[in-house]
Amino acid sequence: RGMILSVSVPLLFASLVSTFFLLIQWSDYTNARQMVTLKDLITAMSALVHEQQKERGATSVFLSSNGQAFEAELAAQRWETSSAADAFLATLDTADLDRGTELGRALQAIADGLEARPGIRMAVDAMDIPTPEALGHYTAHNARMLSSIRKIGSSGTNPELASKVGALEALMTAKEFSGIERAIGSGGFAAGLFDADRLRLLERLITRQAIGLERFQSLAPPPLRDRLQNIEGSPEMADILKMGEIAYAAQSGGDLQGITADDFFSATSTRINAFKALEDDLAAEIQTTSLDVLQGSLTTISLVAAGIFVSLASSIATTVYVIRNMLISVRKISNAGDQLARGDDDVVLPEDSPAELGRIVWSINFFRESVVQAKDREAEIVAAREASERGAREEAEKRQREEKERAERETIEAREEQSRTNRYVAEMSEMVGACARGDFSQKLPLDGKEGVLAQVSEGLNQISD
Repeated sequence: RGMILSVSVPLLFASLVSTFFLLIQWSDYTNARQMVTLKDLITAMSALVHEQQKERGATSVFLSSNGQAFEAELAAQRWETSSAADAFLATLDTADLDRGTELGRALQAIADGLEARPGIRMAVDAMDIPTPEALGHYTAHNARMLSSIRKIGSSGTNPELASKVGALEALMTAKEFSGIERAIGSGGFAAGLFDADRLRLLERLITRQAIGLERFQSLAPPPLRDRLQNIEGSPEMADILKMGEIAYAAQSGGDLQGITADDFFSATSTRINAFKALEDDLAAEIQTTSLDVLQGSLTTISLVAAGIFVSLASSIATTVYVIRNMLISVRKISNAGDQLARGDDDVVLPEDSPAELGRIVWSINFFRESVVQAKDREAEIVAAREASERGAREEAEKRQREEKERAERETIEAREEQSRTNRYVAEMSEMVGACARGDFSQKLPLDGKEGVLAQVSEGLNQISD
């Protein structure tokens, strides 16, 4: 349990870190997927903003000239703007977008704001609306769409994608101020008058354009920055600057040197159209980057998830394997110890134990060998004692056997001696009897007689003689 716990803690920490990393990748994936999903919506809003900018400019010239200029152009532009609005609404209807989110509500507000368009156009045709109010309708509508694009960009977590969306929003903002400049400047040339208020407004618009373009330069990829520099260094930009200088020089009814609203509108439109082309290319890059981020995030998520699974599976398998082998070794050692404790010194100790358990095995084996040696010494002592006792028994038995044999031999010898003595006595008795009867012819044999018997026999023979 301790080993499992010691492994589980780092595994849990690694899993939490991996999960956190997966959540980051999933956020990038979700954002990129949303960007891919909303790409058509961004494109539709970009097109609608562009057309509304042109309609705002045409409306400004029309109202400033009291309906004497741009009537046909305004009618044609309204058709273009309506087509772009219809395309936006169709894209919004098919977009996979939660209308309950902040972005969903903002886009729905843009769609709802288009319902006021027919009334504004009717008021413009009737010359029954102040120019600032008419232009403000388009400006406010464009601002809502730019704000929605800003929301889309700010929700991203991928730095490259967020940077490009931020560059797009900065370019569209600068283009919007350029469109307002076109409307205000064209209106001034149409009215033949640039008062101080109009010129101050143009100054603010030019300053805001510069801020937006500077932000674009800091966020956009290098090739698009170069294109922006080419646009700002174009002849049309030089004409716009020249016409602006003429307008400033001719404040409050001065000479505009024959410049018409169409001249200013055309020059600024060329610049704005170049911005639109740059905007479209940047939107295409955002789409490409979104797909790359989407694929990269999906690949990373798959690899990380697979890595986590393999790592966890390997760690768990390794831990189980190590613990299992450790427990097997411990059980073998424990069983060997039990057998040894029961007196079975033939027990075989495991030889494949880990180093940590090897010392225990060595100790038990040393103890087993000590027990075996002690038993061997005891067996030798017992064997020696038994041999000694056996020798003593054999020696005693030998002595008993020899004593018995000697006793038997003595008995036999005594019997033989007694038999000889009896025979000698009988011989002597017979000789003495024969002598008593006067027969002195018998003699005692001396063969085999020794000592006293020989002397007695010889003495009796002498007596007989």
